[in-house]
Amino acid sequence: MRHAQSHEQEKDHGQHTLEVLPGVVVGVNGHDVFVDLGPRRQGVIQADAFDGPATIGSRYDFVLHGREESLWVLSLAGSRSMSSWVDAEPGNLVSARVLRMHEDGLQLKIGRLHAWMPKGQAGVPKGHNPSELIGRTVRVEVLEVDPRHQRVIVSRKAALRRERTGFSLPSPGDRVQGRVVRLEEYGAFIQLGTGRQGLLHISNVSHEPVEDIEDVLRLGESIQAVVL
Repeated sequence: MRHAQSHEQEKDHGQHTLEVLPGVVVGVNGHDVFVDLGPRRQGVIQADAFDGPATIGSRYDFVLHGREESLWVLSLAGSRSMSSWVDAEPGNLVSARVLRMHEDGLQLKIGRLHAWMPKGQAGVPKGHNPSELIGRTVRVEVLEVDPRHQRVIVSRKAALRRERTGFSLPSPGDRVQGRVVRLEEYGAFIQLGTGRQGLLHISNVSHEPVEDIEDVLRLGESIQAVVL
């Protein structure tokens, strides 16, 4: 998504790509694997992202998804986990396997990504229990993505509604109106409609370089953007 400031800006900026860096495994603590990415740069990745046990000293290429305090949240470049992150864009329809049920929702997996579905978004008929979905692979709509916490919020209810109504998402090049609902150092999340958000990367906010997203956008601000 690009801030629609001018037609010239639309032509000058390309779609943002995630940064890939080589790194070496330096530690393992439970489900977390710690990676040295170079001078003053460290990251963390889930242990199940690897095909086998992560070995200290092993080298891989990693994709940076955002920073949590002093650590970058990582995935393996070219891995099935990375393709899952690409699929998990707000508004996308994806297949997810329902793992278990908790008091207020269900835990799912999209590829190797963990996802969460609030109980009210399960889309089961009245009188049925959402636990009936456990073990099934279902189609869900991605509502929200939080790469820093490796968390994805999904809705089967929204996916079923789209199938019934034939709702289609905006196409690349379309201008859309939205509201700024979250600001991160890498960009802004824009609410496009009920349960649908888009990411406006900081490199696409202005024709001029932007160092701090809060210098340009404010929470609650209404903007027009172009879908990439």
